[in-house]
Amino acid sequence: MSEAFLEQLYPKLGFIVMQRADSGEFVLLTKAPGWFADAAATAAAGGPATLGSTLPFLEHLRTEADRFWWSGEDGVMSGEPFAVPGAAEEYLVRPRVVTVEGRKLLLLENLTGSADSRAILQAARDARLEHERAALRARDVRAPIDSIAQLASQLLDADLPPGAREAAQGVMRAVGSARAVLDRMVDPSRGPT
Repeated sequence: MSEAFLEQLYPKLGFIVMQRADSGEFVLLTKAPGWFADAAATAAAGGPATLGSTLPFLEHLRTEADRFWWSGEDGVMSGEPFAVPGAAEEYLVRPRVVTVEGRKLLLLENLTGSADSRAILQAARDARLEHERAALRARDVRAPIDSIAQLASQLLDADLPPGAREAAQGVMRAVGSARAVLDRMVDPSRGPT
């Protein structure tokens, strides 16, 4: 496969490919895909666009990448995805640091569709927050239930007529049921008791 073909293919796939020069600068090997052009225009905001302003995470990545590149071995190191702001949307970009035949390459891929895990992560965060809110509400309800249990226990310790004793025992059973419901709200794995 020719380099000219790859230069056309990578942008269509949402990749940008750069080579690290000996000077430490990155040299663009492919045309910039649409997401990168949008991110660069957004970062420039009317001024000149720079790679550092478009992709500020590169400074953090450069240290890890340099260690990988200077190890002298061919291979690929995938980095954690970064969010890159554009004019209309935020792009999730995964860096890949590559060494092939001594060439030090940086591939940046715009993650889309099922590769973009932000929606799944947000849903998980939302579910966790809702669970925490339910646990707080359960704690708020548990205090009055505990007070009712304490009062019913005091009644059972007193000398009560048979009908009143049965009523106090019924209150204690209801308290136990209410506690079980609260426990299932906080930890659904407990299941019905």
